Amino acid sequence: MRLAPYQLATHLQKGFAPLYILYGPEDFLADESAQLIRQRFLAQEHAERVSFSCDGAATPWEGIQRAL
Repeated sequence: MRLAPYQLATHLQKGFAPLYILYGPEDFLADESAQLIRQRFLAQEHAERVSFSCDGAATPWEGIQRAL
């Protein structure tokens, strides 16, 4: 499911997806979205999370596959 940043808060009120991929030309919006997901996740007392930062050819695809 593709969401715009302004739709994320409403989406998170309904529950969590198993995976979120944040991308786009605006780093600020991606960071704000990641922060909102973390806040909502921790508020529901979830403790485990895995985070990867990807930048072109240096993407750690093997680590991502192992984490899933």
